[in-house]
Amino acid sequence: MRRWKGVDNSATLKVFEQHRQCPFVWNSIHVLNLKSVMLKKLIVVLFVAATLACLVLSEDIQPLRIGAFNVQVLGASKLSKSHVVDVLVKIILRYDIILIQEIRDSTGKAIHGLMEQINRAAVLRETSDGVCDAQTENCDESQDVYGLLLSDRLGRTTSKEQYAYIYRKSRVGTADAYHYDDGSEEERTDHFEREPFIARFSSPSTLIKDFAIISIHTKPSDAVKEIDMLVDVYDDVVDRWGIEDVLIVGDYNGACNYVKMSDWENIRLRSQERFQWLIKDNVDTNVAGAICAYDRIVAAGDQLIKSVWPETAAVFRFDVEYGLTHEEAEEVSDHYPVEIALLPALSEGVLSYINVAAGFVVSDNRKVSSATMEQLIKFDDTVAGCKLDKFYDKDGQLAKVSLVVEVEEEKDALHELEQLQRKFPGLVSPEIYAVVKSNVLHAERQATLSSALNPLRCRSKLAQVTCTTDGACDLSIFN
Repeated sequence: MRRWKGVDNSATLKVFEQHRQCPFVWNSIHVLNLKSVMLKKLIVVLFVAATLACLVLSEDIQPLRIGAFNVQVLGASKLSKSHVVDVLVKIILRYDIILIQEIRDSTGKAIHGLMEQINRAAVLRETSDGVCDAQTENCDESQDVYGLLLSDRLGRTTSKEQYAYIYRKSRVGTADAYHYDDGSEEERTDHFEREPFIARFSSPSTLIKDFAIISIHTKPSDAVKEIDMLVDVYDDVVDRWGIEDVLIVGDYNGACNYVKMSDWENIRLRSQERFQWLIKDNVDTNVAGAICAYDRIVAAGDQLIKSVWPETAAVFRFDVEYGLTHEEAEEVSDHYPVEIALLPALSEGVLSYINVAAGFVVSDNRKVSSATMEQLIKFDDTVAGCKLDKFYDKDGQLAKVSLVVEVEEEKDALHELEQLQRKFPGLVSPEIYAVVKSNVLHAERQATLSSALNPLRCRSKLAQVTCTTDGACDLSIFN
């Protein structure tokens, strides 16, 4: 077995990177359009929303971006093209951790030359964003913003390849790394053309703090067998390090002529429920003409799966992003990178600026009579135990009226709306009330919050009716 030893165990992590943006989360769950004789248009929106207000731009509220990129024969020839190197550097700087595959260079100079370009560009970016002062030692262009974990040269033939993890040292640390021992190449008892290279990372600023990444670039003709064998590699990681939270990333050659639909049922990595495929079969990771999902990201471990930022698993179309022609893109690689983001761990200070609401809004575009509006305006909210707010336009004219009742449970909100229906028949129609009741009864099943935001849910509920002077009304129930 070969052991990789050059591990960076530095405990010093920078906390701020001001060139990143604060995240905003809005997850629209359900939209329902209903029409009837009495209702012109009824729109029911069941939603979960979280807004994050940031006083400072700090890393403790940033997702961790992870990518995997087959660069297609990364060697001296490719790095001699400055325009290609510029694109590669831009792509790599997009990520906090990126797996680079298909490094073919017997001298070992290519990847280290690329690292120099990456770190120089990273320092200049931080300088321009005000993170550091170019006149100080901290902005010396020789400093390493990104670190490198480099595998042995792997392969059964003379055409050897290497894997490389390039990682931002201010965001993550490396705890250990090793090559999977898949048997003897000389005796032909091995299973992989290029055995997986596994690294363990620590990430203080994300929801999950400790996870591993398995890299893979399968031999196309053996793709089915090698993808299936990745289950054994995963089990080896669990046995060795005692962690189940693992990403399995790389060029699986997992599509088109190499893996057919009929093959998937015989691949344990696909059939076993403990593995979640984040890059789906219908995406295109191939720069060439055919639509093929060659490159994949698979997640295992409950904590890691819960830590994946929803909807961030994607293909990065660098040609579109950087305005490249198809020919220019092919000079960079015949693959697109695949990527995900991990949820940040939110500190108590950040949580104090988060407001979470879960519920639904029912909008009725019918006109409410002026008599009903006058009755609502004169409503004695102190007697009813609710709060009546009036809003005026810039000319001092009444523009909107809002009636809010705080209750403990959704069923209590229904009761309050029923009372309003009796008091103001023209305000809360039977049709509106029926839709509200239906959604309240199914709210728990229909609306779910991200596990990271669950602790922020309020215990009390708000039932709210808001009407504008033009007659349109919204009925809302929020957590």
